[in-house]
Amino acid sequence: MILLGSNLAQAHALEGSSCKRNGATTIREGAKFICTKVGKKLVWRGTKKSASTKPVIPAKPQIAEPIKKLEMLTLTASIEQNSTLRLELVEDVYLGHCLSFLVYDWGLADSYEGVFYRQKKEFLVPINLEVEDDLPRSFTFECQGYPVQSHAFNWSGAGQQRTVSLRKLVSAVAAAEITNVLPASSQALVPGTISAGIPDLKRTRQSIVRLPDGRNAHETLISYRSSIPRDICSAKLVNKSGEVVPLEKPGTHYFQSKSSLIRSGFDRLHSWGSVSYQGYKEEILKLEISCIGAGAYSEEFLHPAPPMEFSVIEDGPCPEENLGKVFPSLKSQQIELTCSKNAEGNFVWVQEKSKTAPSSTAEQLPQNSSGVKDPALSAQINAIINLGLKAKKIGENLLVLRLKIPNSKANQESLTRIDELRSRAKQIYSLSQNASTLSTRQEATALASRIVKEHDFLQIQYEEIQELSK
Repeated sequence: MILLGSNLAQAHALEGSSCKRNGATTIREGAKFICTKVGKKLVWRGTKKSASTKPVIPAKPQIAEPIKKLEMLTLTASIEQNSTLRLELVEDVYLGHCLSFLVYDWGLADSYEGVFYRQKKEFLVPINLEVEDDLPRSFTFECQGYPVQSHAFNWSGAGQQRTVSLRKLVSAVAAAEITNVLPASSQALVPGTISAGIPDLKRTRQSIVRLPDGRNAHETLISYRSSIPRDICSAKLVNKSGEVVPLEKPGTHYFQSKSSLIRSGFDRLHSWGSVSYQGYKEEILKLEISCIGAGAYSEEFLHPAPPMEFSVIEDGPCPEENLGKVFPSLKSQQIELTCSKNAEGNFVWVQEKSKTAPSSTAEQLPQNSSGVKDPALSAQINAIINLGLKAKKIGENLLVLRLKIPNSKANQESLTRIDELRSRAKQIYSLSQNASTLSTRQEATALASRIVKEHDFLQIQYEEIQELSK
């Protein structure tokens, strides 16, 4: 009775009390109350109590709709004391997820990694307020989840007294419609020079990347520079057959641009560019650079193959040509994995069967990396594999040496000799790979004898060529 009286008192107390949202409803002791506007106030008004004795089921909670992103980002412009144009977003947007380009009287400037890349909310662009060529005319950018937008710069005043403001353009500037030319100040310095930084083999071997098909690859990252300010340059890599090899796209890949904004890989503000190649084969590649102002440049280099062609990991991707082949798992030599095609049509490593584990009562012999239990045979196999790796290293060094010798008639005999030794080094390495399939000491002894003889000859010839090339 006390509780019933308390509830009725609460229901009566609600009648006429203030509420916050017109049309809102609530139920108290079976009576429905509606938030109603009376004069200038919002108050609760009760309706007749329902005669039903069914329990009142509360309404399902309404799930709030996600907040939609802004249609356009807000950009502001200012000039710093150190002759830097500062373009800042009002919204908290990470610029590493944006693509952009500036338009000058001399054309397009994009990929200027040293200017603003990886800054948080602002673009910092170097300018010289005394030179008209250094003042951009428009800025176009696209950030993930937002449309492309362009802003025109309005420059006022002269020299160090210049000021700048922005005007949002109705339509975005199309990069393909911009004509690139050398500024007059740059044309006066033609011809120029081009320099390139090709990493050594040791540095390249330190970079291991996993390709989508599961192969391991090394990355050769090359930077180059033109001595001509605001030069227009492009670079490519070609193989020995003259075919252009595919390069990694420069810049960020966090989202797919709806307007096809890309980074060209060359920063005209600093006359600096870069190319990146990821490959799993050992091959000689030629870097070819072409610049409007500085001319042309080319250089050959060796891209090495990784020590392990692919990684065998359960459920990991496998190269299609290995379909049906069985390899020991990288994580456990006790497990064999087969390259198979799954329901989605992808090629992956799956476990077909496990090697029989040795009995706890059986004699346990030490194993090497190849899984061989005979210690003597294991030692022979390891020795053969190590000689093969040494031969492979000599072959790589011979290729580096060959690239340093000019390709002329006077050097033809030396070049031919180097090529023959490189072929011998490859044969030795290929033979050594058969060691892991050996099952008896007699087989291992025969193969080791042959490889030792071949390797000794290769080593002597290699040392002679090194002496002659000094």
